[in-house]
Amino acid sequence: RGEAILGLRTGFKVLDDIMMPMRPADYIILAACTSVGKTTLACNIVNNVAMPAFSREKADPERLRAALRTAVVLVGMVAFPLATVTLVLAGPLVHTLYGATWDDAAPVLQLLSVYGALFAFSLLFGQITIALGRPGRLFVTQAVWLVCLMPAMAVGAAHPSIFKTGTN
Repeated sequence: RGEAILGLRTGFKVLDDIMMPMRPADYIILAACTSVGKTTLACNIVNNVAMPAFSREKADPERLRAALRTAVVLVGMVAFPLATVTLVLAGPLVHTLYGATWDDAAPVLQLLSVYGALFAFSLLFGQITIALGRPGRLFVTQAVWLVCLMPAMAVGAAHPSIFKTGTN
């Protein structure tokens, strides 16, 4: 009837054409093998949805707070279960997918699962900060993140199990 289809666009034309943009209460599961970019896809969807949504709501503080609460809950509903499952099942997951030679990599995967959950929220809050017109604040936050990350990488690189993994 010539009516526009309402909903959230992912920013990926192929997905938008398939899903006829996402609508409230849609529950869509994308499944794929390991290391094919599912997290990257989810993060890009957050970028494509969060920026315009928060830009529209920044003039109304009440709507902005409601949108922020909703966004945090939605990101948490995805990030926390994925991180928890990966954290708990890292050992069996690594052993099953890569064999006993890589068992020492399980603690690294556990650490990365926690980092992944934190990254999902940092991505969301980064987009909100930009949408609210405060890129300088985002720059400072990212600089602090980098300052914290560098020593953590040095400690991780010096951990003997990282170099030992896969060489048995």
